Amino acid sequence: LNQTESLRMVRAAAYYPSLLAMLAFSLRFLPNMSLLKKLLKENYIGQVTLCDIRILCGSMLDNNYSWLCDPSMGGGALSLLGSNIIDLLSYLGFGRAVRVH
Repeated sequence: LNQTESLRMVRAAAYYPSLLAMLAFSLRFLPNMSLLKKLLKENYIGQVTLCDIRILCGSMLDNNYSWLCDPSMGGGALSLLGSNIIDLLSYLGFGRAVRVH
């Protein structure tokens, strides 16, 4: 999407507030995550008591405007990356996230 198309979507969302926005949580479909879920279910790994996940990435800031860093557009690292990690933890059977730093 370009900026014009994105702004058109924002206007449509404001006009139709009952519509839902959805994210595609694709990490759960990676083959290694399917294997991890299987190993956890079989208790091959043992009981997991802590998940310390750190995401290392380059700067999300750019010279050009991007919704990725605009809080009013739902942007930011937590929404872009963190939501996928939270979904993955739930998919793997660890329940809901208790704390996010």
